[in-house]
Amino acid sequence: MVDHANFIPPQTQNVTGIYLQDQIKFDQWILTLGGRYNWAESKTVNVLSSSATTQDDQAFTKRAGLGYEFDSGFVPYISYADSFVPLSGTTFDLVPYKPETGRQYEAGIKYQPKDARWRITTAVYDLIKQNALTRDVAHPGYSIQTGEISSRGFEFEAVASLTNNLNLTAAYAYNHARVTKSNDVNLGKRPVTTPAHMASVWADYTIREGALNGLGFGAGVRYVGATPGDMLNSFYAPAYTLVDALVRYEIDNWLFTVNVSNLFDTQYVAACASLNQCNVGRFRTVLGKVSYRW
Repeated sequence: MVDHANFIPPQTQNVTGIYLQDQIKFDQWILTLGGRYNWAESKTVNVLSSSATTQDDQAFTKRAGLGYEFDSGFVPYISYADSFVPLSGTTFDLVPYKPETGRQYEAGIKYQPKDARWRITTAVYDLIKQNALTRDVAHPGYSIQTGEISSRGFEFEAVASLTNNLNLTAAYAYNHARVTKSNDVNLGKRPVTTPAHMASVWADYTIREGALNGLGFGAGVRYVGATPGDMLNSFYAPAYTLVDALVRYEIDNWLFTVNVSNLFDTQYVAACASLNQCNVGRFRTVLGKVSYRW
């Protein structure tokens, strides 16, 4: 008898895609069309029975957008896109998961007056994700694909060049997410680890003359709202705010960059799956990078 609770079969995946996109402008109309054909192959090996299961999935995903550019700088637009995301893992019966699929409708406005050094973008969206994993009640520790998640929200972004040296970016996002199909207690609840509110501000300053020409600094603040800690939404992991920074230096074709995430080494809970299973957030992280362009 197979002990499913302690058996995780080896699995390999190969994903291939061909992508084509074009943007057409006619007078003040802007049309964007894109398509991608996806091939996903997964091979799951059952070492206990010396057998293998191969699953081939194919899908054509597409996206389209239409906007109109007014002389005043307003560009209202609408768009549609669908998605195809292969998943790793198997059901209790060692059947590989099917790819996750989704579709998104979006409408928004971009605004940048002529010769202005700033722009803003606002958008609303409606997103459905299908084939989402949901708990297999009959086989604890395993999942099946009967889930569906709906996300509706609002996004705002402002970008400004305050001077030739100083740039500023601010963003805010609201996400009303709910589980709309499930065979478990999370039906109608907010998905775990999914915040309703996110916001950020980032400032970047670059010296463009003198002996320090090419030296730049950046700093910003990230806010992530509280997230459900279990499927019943009976408790929430608290919201947190982090500060990030960077220093870079560009000379000739060389670029030296040092990024610091969580500058003040703030302790926080990144997410929870239950009262007894929470992930501590990443401590201060310093990453250096050297690149050369030719």
